[in-house]
Amino acid sequence: MNTNKLMQNNDKIMTRTIALLGCNLYYEIPIDIFRTARKYIHQKNYRLLYFSGESYGTADKYVEPANVLYNLITPKIADGLIITSNLLNSHCEASAFRNRCLAFHPLPTVSLGVPIQGIPSVIIDDYKGMYEAVSHLIEEHHFSKIAFIKGPQNHYNADERFRAFKQAMVDHQLKINEELVFYGNFEQDTGSKAVKDLLDIRQKRIGKDVDAIVCANDYMAYGALVEFQSRGIIVPEDIALIGFDNIGHSQCLVPPISTVNSPFKLIASMATETLFKILNGQEVPEIVAVESRFIQRCSCGCPDHSQGIDEVQISEEIRSVYTKNPLEFHHQINTQLLRTSVPTFVIWKQALTSLRKAKKWDLIGQTDDGIIKNDWSALLLGNIAYQTFNAANFQSIVFNMGSSLTSTLDLSELFEILTKWLPEAQIRKFCVCLFDPWNTALTPLPRTSRLILAFDGNQAYKYLEGGLSFSTSDLLPHEINQKMESTHWVILSLDFQQHQLGYMLVDSDSPHENLHFHLRKQISSALMGTKLLEETKKANDQKTQFFINVAHETKTPLTLIKNYLSLYMKEHETDDNLTIIQQNIDLLLKNMLNFLDVEKLQKGNPIYQHDSLVDLSQSAKKKCELFRGLAAARNITIRISQGDSLYINIDPWALDRIFNNLLDNAVKYTHPGGEISVSVKKQNNKAVLKVCDDGPGLPVDTYEHIFEPYYLLSQKKTSKQGIGVGLSIVKKIIDELGAEIIVTKPRNGGVCFTILFEESSLSNTDKIAEELPDTSPSSISKEKIQEKPFSDDKPTLLIVDDNIQLLHFIQSSLEKSYNLLLAKDVSEALFKLKTGPRPDIIIADIMMDGEDGFALLKKVTAKEKYNNIPFIFLTAMSGEEQRVKGLDLGAVDYIEKPFSIVELTSKIDSIINLRLRQEKQNIDSIKHKINSLFSNISEETTSIRKKNFSAVCDEYGISGREPQIIELIIKGMLHKEIAAQLNISLRGVEYHIAKIYKKCGVANKYELIAKFQE
Repeated sequence: MNTNKLMQNNDKIMTRTIALLGCNLYYEIPIDIFRTARKYIHQKNYRLLYFSGESYGTADKYVEPANVLYNLITPKIADGLIITSNLLNSHCEASAFRNRCLAFHPLPTVSLGVPIQGIPSVIIDDYKGMYEAVSHLIEEHHFSKIAFIKGPQNHYNADERFRAFKQAMVDHQLKINEELVFYGNFEQDTGSKAVKDLLDIRQKRIGKDVDAIVCANDYMAYGALVEFQSRGIIVPEDIALIGFDNIGHSQCLVPPISTVNSPFKLIASMATETLFKILNGQEVPEIVAVESRFIQRCSCGCPDHSQGIDEVQISEEIRSVYTKNPLEFHHQINTQLLRTSVPTFVIWKQALTSLRKAKKWDLIGQTDDGIIKNDWSALLLGNIAYQTFNAANFQSIVFNMGSSLTSTLDLSELFEILTKWLPEAQIRKFCVCLFDPWNTALTPLPRTSRLILAFDGNQAYKYLEGGLSFSTSDLLPHEINQKMESTHWVILSLDFQQHQLGYMLVDSDSPHENLHFHLRKQISSALMGTKLLEETKKANDQKTQFFINVAHETKTPLTLIKNYLSLYMKEHETDDNLTIIQQNIDLLLKNMLNFLDVEKLQKGNPIYQHDSLVDLSQSAKKKCELFRGLAAARNITIRISQGDSLYINIDPWALDRIFNNLLDNAVKYTHPGGEISVSVKKQNNKAVLKVCDDGPGLPVDTYEHIFEPYYLLSQKKTSKQGIGVGLSIVKKIIDELGAEIIVTKPRNGGVCFTILFEESSLSNTDKIAEELPDTSPSSISKEKIQEKPFSDDKPTLLIVDDNIQLLHFIQSSLEKSYNLLLAKDVSEALFKLKTGPRPDIIIADIMMDGEDGFALLKKVTAKEKYNNIPFIFLTAMSGEEQRVKGLDLGAVDYIEKPFSIVELTSKIDSIINLRLRQEKQNIDSIKHKINSLFSNISEETTSIRKKNFSAVCDEYGISGREPQIIELIIKGMLHKEIAAQLNISLRGVEYHIAKIYKKCGVANKYELIAKFQE
C-alpha cells in the first residue's frame, strides 16, 4: 500500500491519518478503545490522531471549552474519522449529537457504540446482555423485588439497558416498582447516592422491600457496593448486585461484581476495519451489532467461574514459556505482569494459583544454574512488589512534575520544567500550541495558532518570542509535521475555566495515558497564570500611564494656584493658614514630580539631558541655605563643608531632584536638636557629595531595598513618610550618569549617603549652568497643639491623628461647639482618655505612627469603662476590607479623606443626639420602675430603706458629697442636673462618679442603682 499521499496545501507530504474522537484517557473503556484502534491503525501504516474531548452538550461551563477540539478535525488533517459516540453523547438529545457528527462531512466517518442515522455504526447489543442478567436474578436466585440505577437521560446505551430490564421483568410477570428506579450518570457517586435515597429517603428495607439491585454500569455498581458495606449490609448475603461493562476493577472487588461483558476492544477493531473498507471504496452495512453476554460472579450469589477458559489458556502459555527457555522463565513472567492490565493480572494470578494447586510445577525443578523455582507464590509476590514499586515511582514523577508546573508563571521556566520531566514520564514527543489570540472565552476557532514548544526525544524547539505562527487548520506547522510525520498523537485541549488557550499533542505511544489528563490541567493552569501575569503587567502599565496623564493635567492648575498664592502673600499680610496652604501645595507638586520621574525612568523614557556643566560645591551650598528654614523649624542644624568649585555634567533639574530628596529625608528623620552634615570634596578624580544625619538610621538589611520604588509603602507607616519614590529617583539619575551611591551607618547613628560623580574639567569654552531651580519645601509653621479650656455645656471629642496640621484644622473648625482632646498617637490618646473627661465620641485615623487606629479601638473596647464610647474612623483608606475590619471591631462609622467638615460635624451631632435619646429612654424606664417600687412604701419601710442606703454607703466607703450624688443618680438626674443641684462643676461631678463606680465595683449608673436596690 502506498502509505503517503500528496496534500495540495503548501505542498505538504503527510502520512495517511485516521482521527479518533474520544474522551479523556482516564478510564479503562476509552483506554481499551484507544489502544485497540492504535494497534490496528498502525498495522495499516496509518497515523492516529486521538482527540481527547468531553461529552458533547455538557452543561458544565468549565468543561465545554475542551470541545474546541471538535473543530480541529477536518479533511485537511485526516483521511477518516471514528467517533466514540457511546462516550460523548451523555448530555444532549440524539438529534443534536447526530447533527454534530454529520458536520464532519465530507470526512468518511464511523460511529462506535451508538447508531447514528446516515453514518455507518458499530455498536454493542446491550439489550441482550442486560436481559440475561435480570433473567438470571429472577430464574436462578428467585429475586422479584429488583431495583435499577439508570444511566444518563437520552443516552442510547443507558436507554437500551433500562429497556431490557423492564422487558425481562414483564416477561417474568413481575411488576416494575417505580420506587425502586433511580437516575444515575455512569459515575461512581450516583451509585452511592441511589443507595442513600433507597434506604434513607424512600425508607426501603433490605430483604423485604428490595432483594437485588441492577446498575447500568460497573462504576455505579461499585458506588452502591461501597455504600452498602459502609452500612454493614453484605453483598450478596443481604442483597444481590449486578453491574454492566465488565471493567477490570469489577472482578478485583470483594465480592467480584457480576456484570455484562461489553466487548469494547472488539467493536474498536471492527469500527477501524469498517472505516478502512470505506476508504477503500467498499460497501459497509449501516449498523453492525456485537452481542453482549452476562458474566456471573459472586455479587449476584453465584460462584465465580468467569475465568475458567482464560485460566487454562494462560496456564498453557506459562508451560510453553518455561519449555522454550527455562532460564528466561522468571524474566518472561515478570515482563508479562508489568505490561498487563488489571483483568489480565487477575487471570495470571488465578493461573499461577491453579497450577500450583494441581502440582503441575514438578516439571520445573532445579534449573541448570542452581536457581530453585519451586515457590511460585513468592515469584508472584515479587512481581507484584516490583509492579507496585514502579507505580509508586511513576506517581512520584507525576507529583514532582505537577508541583513544578503549578509553581511557575514564566513561559521560559515552563519549557525548562517540561523538557526535564517529559523523558522521566516516558513521553518522547510533545508539542504545545496556543490560539492566536489565546485566552478567548468560547469563541470560534481562531484562524491562526502559535507553536511555542516542540519536544522530539532529547531535542527541544522553543519559540519564546511570539511563537511559530501557522494556520490552525494544519494542526502543526509544516516543518514540525515533517520532523514528526509518523507520530501517533493524542491531542488535548488547553483550557482554564471558560478560557480556551490552545491544545497540546502528546506522543500516543507513552505508556501512561492517564498522565495526559493531569498534564493538561497543570499546563493549562501554568499558561493561564502566565497570561494573567502578562495582563496584570499590562493593566499596571495602563494605570501608570493614566496616573501620569492625570498628574500632567493637575500640574497646570496647581502651578497657577501656587504662583497666584505666592503673589498674594507678597502683596498682602500673610498668616500661618496661608503658609500651611503653600507648604501643602509644594508637597503635592513634589510628590507628583517624583511620581512622574520614577515611572518614566522605569520605562526607560528620557527625562533629563545631562549636557550641562554644574558647580556641585556652589549648588550644595545654596541648597543647604534653602533648607535651613525647614530644618530650623524642627530645631535641626545643617552644616556644610565644601572646598573649591567642582564641576560635573548633569541636568540642573536632576541635581535639584537629588538634593531635594536627600535633604528632605534627612530633615524628616533627624530628631529635634539633631544635626545634618553636607560635604563636597574631590577624591581620586571623583566629585564626592555626602549627606549625613544623626537620626534613628535604617536597619542594615534594608539598605539594598531603599532604592526600590514605593518600598516605604510596604513598611510601617509614619507621619514623616512620603510615597516612597524619592530615593528611587536619586538612584535612577545616578545610574544614568554612571555615578555611584553608597549607604553607610555612621558611628554616632543615623544614615549617610555618599555619591561619587565623575568630575568634569572646565575649559574656556564651557558654559556653566545657571543656579538650580528653587523647588525646596517651605517650613512648617505649626508643630505644637495647645488645647483650649473646657466647657461643661459642650460634648467632648477625642481626636487622634498623626498629622499636626490636620489636628490644627479640626481644632479650629470644631472648638466652638465641642470640647476637644487632641492626640498624635495611640499612647497619647490612651493617656488623654485616662486623665481627661470621658469623651462622648472618639475619632481616629487608621494609619498612624507606631500603633494604628485598629489597635486603639481594640484597647478602648477592651476596657469596660470605655467600651460603649462611639468610635469613628477618619481615614484616607477607602478599601472595603479595611472598612469591614473596622466595623467588625466596633466602629460606628467611617469618614474618608478628603472630607467635608460640615459632614463630620453632622455625623458627630447625629451620634450624640441618638445617644442622648437612648439614655433618656433608659432613665425614664428606670424612673418608672423606681416610682412603682416606692409608690406604696410606708414611712416605716422608707425608714428601713434609708437605713439600708446608709449601710451600703458605709460598706463601700461612700462619704462626703458621694451619697448625695448617688441619691440624685437614683432619681434619674443627668450629670449636668447634678452639677447644678449641688452647685459644683460638671468635671467635678464626673470625677466623683468615677470614684463611686470604682468603690462600688460597677461600670455604669444602672449597676450602681441595682447595688443600692439589693
